Amino acid sequence: MPGDIKAFIFQFFNKFVFDRDVSFEEAEQFVGFQSIVVATGIVGETLPEPFYRFLVSTREQYTQYVEEFEPYVENMYGSELHGSCAPSSASCVRQATAAILDGITLAGGVSVPTDITTAVGILYSTHATNPYPAREIPAGKELEFFWKNIRIFAPVMGFPHWIKRPTCPNSSAEETAKLNKGEGRQEACKEGPKNQITGYTDFNQYAGGVRQVPHIALAQRDPRRWGADWIQFVVRDLKAYMDNSVGFAEMAEDSSVANGKMNRSCPGKTLALMIGEAFMKLFKKDEWEAVSPETIAFTMGPMWVSEFVLQASPSLSLCGSPQQEPYAYAICSLPCARYFPSHISLWPLIWKVLGMHVQPHFPAASGVVLETGLRRQGILRST
Repeated sequence: MPGDIKAFIFQFFNKFVFDRDVSFEEAEQFVGFQSIVVATGIVGETLPEPFYRFLVSTREQYTQYVEEFEPYVENMYGSELHGSCAPSSASCVRQATAAILDGITLAGGVSVPTDITTAVGILYSTHATNPYPAREIPAGKELEFFWKNIRIFAPVMGFPHWIKRPTCPNSSAEETAKLNKGEGRQEACKEGPKNQITGYTDFNQYAGGVRQVPHIALAQRDPRRWGADWIQFVVRDLKAYMDNSVGFAEMAEDSSVANGKMNRSCPGKTLALMIGEAFMKLFKKDEWEAVSPETIAFTMGPMWVSEFVLQASPSLSLCGSPQQEPYAYAICSLPCARYFPSHISLWPLIWKVLGMHVQPHFPAASGVVLETGLRRQGILRST
């Protein structure tokens, strides 16, 4: 399900932040682009310079998304952003837009779907690797259940930071150090002439620098904090997660520096937990069945769970009445109506859980699963 859930999260992000409707097809296109960017981030730093030219199309597509989002950022945050960014930036709004796109492409847009997918997989897997044989969410513990997934299946494996920056090209370590101005401010390396082969100026990402990567996935399983059953999938009290979580880099805060502008804890923590809790409340296990649940295996991160498919339960009655289930009732006459669980109209229900109390028009209200079902005959695929 990662592909479907990633697409939904992209739709949700657009609606929640910018009140902007994005079709599921558009969201799927973004997920395809997102997969390329994530893969590039993993292997890109090891590529020899002559291969950079093959990344031009990805860069251009990323620029297109920045340009697409920029008017919305300008409309919402422009008055706060102008003049507030680094002097080297041509546009504070453009810089903020790129940061927001980074978040939905590489941060929350990946991590939230990862743990929604493991949470759903746990409910159906009969494989020996399932750490939660009970396969049921404890009553009223949807938030704790989702947070437990974040702890055991850490979507963010490490949190890298530089304690000494790499030496600038054609410079010395001493001269590079002088570019650090304190209070979170620093100057960029001076650009040299462009390389005739790559078309870019020479740069250095590692040499001379020292980078530390705290192992968040391991820290989330620290027996000194979680006790003798640290490795077990035990749904604990909410306070335990609030007191011991480091999965959102809660420790990376020091508001005495630059008035907190250099804090590196996850700014989307609350929203991520709200989305996860809402999804777990709305997802009805008995309305879906897993295809080959014995093959849903749990592995090492960062994906954590093998691909799997859910299909709507054939025993589920969908039609109801216009008063009780208006969206399900409206599609009962369609050929594919039997594929739609009546309670998985995610948009209006998620909105209600998050306290927004809006009534979107029918296509939005029908939700991601409705659109997915129309095109895929009710099957959610883990891709």
